Amino acid sequence: MATTLLFVTEKEAIFDQVNEFFKKHAPQIELVFKTPQWHELQSLEEERVIQHKAMRAWNHFKQPLIVEDSGFYFKRYPDFPGTLSEFALSGLAREGINKLCRADNQATAFSWIGYIGQSNADCYFNSRVEGYILDEFAPATQTNFDMMPIFHPEGSTKTLQQLIGNDRELQFSPRLKACKKFINWYFDLPEDV
Repeated sequence: MATTLLFVTEKEAIFDQVNEFFKKHAPQIELVFKTPQWHELQSLEEERVIQHKAMRAWNHFKQPLIVEDSGFYFKRYPDFPGTLSEFALSGLAREGINKLCRADNQATAFSWIGYIGQSNADCYFNSRVEGYILDEFAPATQTNFDMMPIFHPEGSTKTLQQLIGNDRELQFSPRLKACKKFINWYFDLPEDV
């Protein structure tokens, strides 16, 4: 019998990526796409943002659910943009990102998965991947984009966007690595399974 979990996210593309991963690695869990009806907390503290998302989603839906938060940090600016990545990328656009990356394009991508099954039972899983920001992969006219098309994980020949559906996606995607940690915990499996 399948377990149903809500997956609360604003972006259907994120749901699609995670849903495909769950179909392959945890077919006993059925994910249902739900869009949040509130704005996310604006904070530089990763854990605070994911906890707020989980509690807001729980208070709204009152069903077992998963939330996600992702972003990246420039090595040169260790606290930027972090949890505000989407906002920063939209404001900087391609030209601004290009200027920031001229001196040093090294970056760290991160993702968090938050699970809450009842009001006092929440768990969080995160992962980080080192790499580079390669803004030339973003369309020149695009002003509102995320890290997927511009983050190039170390050791990969592709960006995170290009890796979607690839056999090596789990090796390089911080989002899927965090999902794998959740699945292992949920089914009480060892970390390396």
